[in-house]
Amino acid sequence: MLGRTKKIHFIGIGGIGMSGIAEFLFNQGI
Repeated sequence: MLGRTKKIHFIGIGGIGMSGIAEFLFNQGI
């Protein structure tokens, strides 16, 4: 429950910006 809330909070703060970073790292093979 706590982890789920933290994940939602993380997404709420980062939004599209964090998604862009995650996609960039994924494309780098990390």
